[in-house]
Amino acid sequence: MRINRLLSLAIFFLILFSTAVLCAAQGEIALKIDRDEIPLSGSIRLDLTFYGVKDMPPPQLPAIEGFKPTHLRSSDAVSRIDGGIVHSTRHTYVLMPERSGAFNIGPFDILYDGQRYLSKEVGVTVLGGAAERLPKEPGLTAQERINAREQAFLLIETEKDEVYVNEILHVGMGLYYRDMMLTDIRRPSLEHEGFSIGEFIAPVKSKKTIKGNTYNLVTFRSSVFATRPGDLKLGPAVLNSNRMDISKAPSSKGSAASGAGAAKYGTSNILRDIHQKYKKRPFRIESEAKDITALPLPADARPAGFNGAVGDFRFTLKLDPSGYVKTGQPLTLVMEISGKGNMDIVSPPAIGEGKDYILYEPILKEQTDSYKIFEQVLIPKTTAFKQVPAIAFSFFDPAKDAYRTISKGPLSVKVIEAHEAKEAEIQEKVEAAKTLPKKEAIGRDIIYIKDAPGKFRKTGTYLYTNKLFIFSQGLPVLIYLSILVFYRRRQRLRNDMSYARRRYAYKKALKGLRRCSSLSDQNKTEEFFNLLFTVIQEYFGDKFNLPPGGITMNLVDEVLKPKGFKESVLNKVRNFFRAYDMARFTPSEYSEKDRTRLFKEAKEIINIFRRA
Repeated sequence: MRINRLLSLAIFFLILFSTAVLCAAQGEIALKIDRDEIPLSGSIRLDLTFYGVKDMPPPQLPAIEGFKPTHLRSSDAVSRIDGGIVHSTRHTYVLMPERSGAFNIGPFDILYDGQRYLSKEVGVTVLGGAAERLPKEPGLTAQERINAREQAFLLIETEKDEVYVNEILHVGMGLYYRDMMLTDIRRPSLEHEGFSIGEFIAPVKSKKTIKGNTYNLVTFRSSVFATRPGDLKLGPAVLNSNRMDISKAPSSKGSAASGAGAAKYGTSNILRDIHQKYKKRPFRIESEAKDITALPLPADARPAGFNGAVGDFRFTLKLDPSGYVKTGQPLTLVMEISGKGNMDIVSPPAIGEGKDYILYEPILKEQTDSYKIFEQVLIPKTTAFKQVPAIAFSFFDPAKDAYRTISKGPLSVKVIEAHEAKEAEIQEKVEAAKTLPKKEAIGRDIIYIKDAPGKFRKTGTYLYTNKLFIFSQGLPVLIYLSILVFYRRRQRLRNDMSYARRRYAYKKALKGLRRCSSLSDQNKTEEFFNLLFTVIQEYFGDKFNLPPGGITMNLVDEVLKPKGFKESVLNKVRNFFRAYDMARFTPSEYSEKDRTRLFKEAKEIINIFRRA
């Protein structure tokens, strides 16, 4: 009896110990799908994240009813949980439906490195038709339907929630409001830790109906790209404006006086009556943050010359001049990179060094949002130089989840020796018709007197004391110096982009101001304000060698203030940007006098910084 009791107790502790060991050796798989309802022609992205592992190979998934899984990619990440560093590996699969119906994905039980990992179970529906089931109101996002009952709300919308590091992500911030009057709507501020944000384009005004309510919609658009991998948050966004609330009704005496004034002076008191009826109050609204997953660029199959470019690009290469060149004569390699992607981080491809030529650093010749042009000078040293080596530009294409390389060349070059110029020989020609003077026959006792004495000259007069002669000797030196200064200035304008932009900034700004003046005379208020702001943007961009699209009020604190400009000058620039922000959204409230004042302020700012 006692033996049986001891045996039962031993078995109990053995089972308890085995369960504890099993629980200790069991991990969790974070399972995530991008949608739970798809058409038969669609697909589902499945993410399985294993915590506490590093460099884990993709596991072989068990059979999933109704789907055919395909491994897409794997990535490692590091996160901080409860003050500790935790490694994890994410495996991404694409699930292609094989038939319509309701199915379950998971649970998965995977054994790796002696440890079991378990996941949850999720349900999905595969529709029978080719088209997805439409919501009650087509074109609405889920977040719009959630906020449909609010009087005003601000939304952050992105084209997708998962991007690669350095991949451009287009962002829209929409201000929805109804049953209220908003004025002086300012550009929203967006929290973007872990992202680099681009410039905002001009906002778009429209209307949208959500669940029977018609909203005024002001959409601000920009672009961002993640600077580090991980689970990031974009936002929240904060927008400030003014709300026009109806104030208390004026007294009958005041109304009578107002009516009498209107009768006497016509409609000159309309604006005053509006300000008496409405009162402007500050209005601030904040959005929810947007969760964005930033994936690291794959380490596998990364090209040797890859410099971080992400997008879909084209690469062209030209050589100038072509044909025969002499040793010591510079050759210019013109490299153009164009396409869709993050142009800010695009750099020129590297060219290998060689013993038969001298290679200079590349310079950025021209840049827009869709292309960059680089120029690099190469000088042949010997006739052994026969060709420019092949040049390869590599980038990562996020649409194809793969690296791509475009190679151009090699380019043939014919180099000949530079012969020394022979000195020109100046030969004096003897005039055939020139006759020697006849020998004067002098008598034996008589000396003849000349009847033509010739030109008289003052004693002690020499050629080197003649002012005209001295000036003529210095004239070639002056001409040479002028040509040298002109040549060096021309070379600097070609090779120093910063100097060239500063040199032509003022003339370019004056040309833009003349166009603004023409628009003001035609009462094209909105076009006037947009062009005037563009002129100031491009002027500061040329003056301080900055991208013109990123010139905003932040220029004052980030660029001008550190350079030591006076506070009065900084305030003048701040006031201009504030006035422009107000004029963009309420151009109809600005009269010809207001346009003239803002035009004058812009001209004063340009003249101030011209002397800086």
